[in-house]
Amino acid sequence: MTVVRFLRALRRFISQRGRLKLLQSDNFQTFHSASRLWKLLFNNRNWKVVKDQLAKEGL
Repeated sequence: MTVVRFLRALRRFISQRGRLKLLQSDNFQTFHSASRLWKLLFNNRNWKVVKDQLAKEGL
């Protein structure tokens, strides 16, 4: 999943469910996949894009 696809999915989720208080996974395999995704999202190259989008969403 790319950063852009993740942010789009997050935006859709928030529009349907409201703002997040906690992001948690109860699936071990999903957790490891999500961990890799978070590392990718928050590397220096992608951080500004993610930070700006999360700020727009008020997160």
